[in-house]
Amino acid sequence: MEFAMSGLPQRIRRWSQVFAYVTLAAMILIAGVFLLFLFRPALAYDVLVDAAPSVQVAGEIGVTTIYALLAVGALSVAVQLFLLWGMYRLFSLYAAGEALTGECGDCVSRIGAALLALPVASVIYGMASSVLLSWQNPEGQRELTIALSLHSIGFLIGGALLLMVGITIRQAAQVAEENRGFI
Repeated sequence: MEFAMSGLPQRIRRWSQVFAYVTLAAMILIAGVFLLFLFRPALAYDVLVDAAPSVQVAGEIGVTTIYALLAVGALSVAVQLFLLWGMYRLFSLYAAGEALTGECGDCVSRIGAALLALPVASVIYGMASSVLLSWQNPEGQRELTIALSLHSIGFLIGGALLLMVGITIRQAAQVAEENRGFI
């Protein structure tokens, strides 16, 4: 098994490059679909309503409501793109042969922070979309839905773990750099 200077096997470096490209493609796809929805709100209708909590809707959902749902959904899209960007950077560093460096630790921390933010963005979208979708209902029939799922709790715990691992990697890299100065 051939190792790079950093100790990463070539196989890991090649797979990291593949995953970096896949992650970049996912970012382009998500951003592209979001932009498509902005210019063609009728295409966004089913996706946005399916992502919203189940609420009683009186009347039809207008284009203004769809744009409002898109505006609120932009937070989730931004968090997803931030998460994927962190993954892309980490895979790119691994592909370049870097492992257990301060920059890798920072990437892992950013991924953890994004995983922490995902359920928060989801709850915000659920709350805002329930109000937006039920806004046309008669007074007393408007809804505000707050929901937290087991998936959300898993993302919170996983995000916190990655945040701590990233901080630890960063500190370990600093200690290793200081120790190299003594040799």
